[in-house]
Amino acid sequence: MNLFFAQTAIKQDSVFAKKIEIFNTNYKEFEVVGNIVYAVTKGDSLVRFNLETKKKRILSKSAVSLVKNANSEILFIDKKGNVCKQIKANKFEVINSLKANLFYKILVDNHDEVVVFSDKAIHYKKSEYIPIFDSPFYRKAGRRKRSDFLIPADFLFLDKNNYLWFAYDAGEWGGDVCFFDLQNEKFIYDIYDNNGSEFPYNFFIGSGIKGITSVSETIYVTSSKMHFYLSGDISKIKKVAGNYQICDNNSFLTRTSVDTLRNWYKNDTEEKLKERQKSFIEEYLGPIQFNPFNNSVYYYSNFGFFKLEEFDDCIFLKKFLFKPWIYWSDGLSDAVGYQMNVTKFEFISENELVFLTTNNGIGYYNGTEVKYFQ
Repeated sequence: MNLFFAQTAIKQDSVFAKKIEIFNTNYKEFEVVGNIVYAVTKGDSLVRFNLETKKKRILSKSAVSLVKNANSEILFIDKKGNVCKQIKANKFEVINSLKANLFYKILVDNHDEVVVFSDKAIHYKKSEYIPIFDSPFYRKAGRRKRSDFLIPADFLFLDKNNYLWFAYDAGEWGGDVCFFDLQNEKFIYDIYDNNGSEFPYNFFIGSGIKGITSVSETIYVTSSKMHFYLSGDISKIKKVAGNYQICDNNSFLTRTSVDTLRNWYKNDTEEKLKERQKSFIEEYLGPIQFNPFNNSVYYYSNFGFFKLEEFDDCIFLKKFLFKPWIYWSDGLSDAVGYQMNVTKFEFISENELVFLTTNNGIGYYNGTEVKYFQ
């Protein structure tokens, strides 16, 4: 495992790659409008740059999170709680001011209403919604002490039905997935509640969510964990007769440890176990994304970017796209392993994608080569 993720093993992508220095930083978030990338730097500045001309500009030196609305306008929230909306290419105006100690994320619902997640509340339509104190919003699984404030989610996603997903990764302790139903102004803390009969109750979602994407009435979720061994799956959740159901074959990328194999094949020698282990797919799954230009779903793992090809209901093959050989950072909370090194990607044409790395800036794959903007 350590050798595989070693930073000095291979320094070149599976396609030609080059580094372009623009701000000399890494980034926390990005949105793309045409050939323009808007991003929040690790130093909390809102910046923009052109993927082709490399022309750049700093738009704000106090930005926490940004989002793109349906009109491709950029909105961001700053450290003081000011929600700012783009009125011209390089000009923003304050449209609201919120109060909290820390602001985590800004999103927009399917009606372009602003949603802000802070350490105080979920701020939505001039109201503040606060979850119950005895919930994962204040404490991850395995932690004895609760926080006095809402803790940031490890993954946050707002789906087309206005359900806001909060995923909390607790490493070896598993994790939790909670929801806030924006339409009905309702928190959902336990998705395994037997009294629940509609979405999102009573279907399995693996711990350690790394990505979610939706295609019409179908939702794809990538979940993975690295703790001495790899585990995880890609789940396909589809709508049937008005209700969402998870595919029977959802774990089509199941990882299995040698210890688990030993329990299955107790009479096997160590050499035989290792041979069996090779037959199982071992991938550290990252984000997943729908490509609207060819109506296909792609995902990222430690093996690179792949296109999913479904040749029968819930039965998939995968097609390799390319592999970026980028740096990994060790040190996971409550686990032994490496932090996922790609946290988001977005298609800007059928063969072009922009992806966010943790250590190599923002990558741009044009179909033949990669440029890393740092």
